[in-house]
Amino acid sequence: MQTFWYEVGKLGFLSGVGPDKECLLGEGGYEFMIESQKFDLAVHPWTSRAEVDFVDSSYATAEDELRWLYCKRGISGMFTENVDLGIIVGMRGCDDYMTAEELLEEDITEIEEEDEGGVGGAISKEICSESGNGNAALQNFGYLASGIAIGVLTSFFFAKMFGARRGQMRGMQTRGQMRGMQTLSTVDSNDSDSGMEII
Repeated sequence: MQTFWYEVGKLGFLSGVGPDKECLLGEGGYEFMIESQKFDLAVHPWTSRAEVDFVDSSYATAEDELRWLYCKRGISGMFTENVDLGIIVGMRGCDDYMTAEELLEEDITEIEEEDEGGVGGAISKEICSESGNGNAALQNFGYLASGIAIGVLTSFFFAKMFGARRGQMRGMQTRGQMRGMQTLSTVDSNDSDSGMEII
């Protein structure tokens, strides 16, 4: 498919091409853009849609996908079902655009600079001094003892509460059973009375 587009570029009378956006999102996307630039062709892929079903799985939203195509692949424009999305991406520009990898790398660099370049830096010393403090073991024991005490008190509270409620329920059942009991007399064929209890 890419060979087709490169051959089209050689025709000389075209000013742009409109490939499926998958051509640019895939592995050959960078090469496609290089070839298009060789022939001075504007690239307008299709079709950007806001629905998640139409967004490549590498991106969280259609805006993320479109910004990547615009800022990293260098597309000239985009066929889109959501014109507002195209306008937002175009107006926002690429000055502040960074990929997830670039953001992570920037964060790591900031931490290293703050930590004076390594394990012996300020942040490392602070963490080590906190963990190496002799009071830390005592403090951890205090947390453990507090947790156990709170757990025991909570258990007693719930046991008492549910125990009282269970006793109330039993009392209600007993009173209800007593109210519902009736004694019936039946006469059998020998004219002897027998009492039958029905609940």
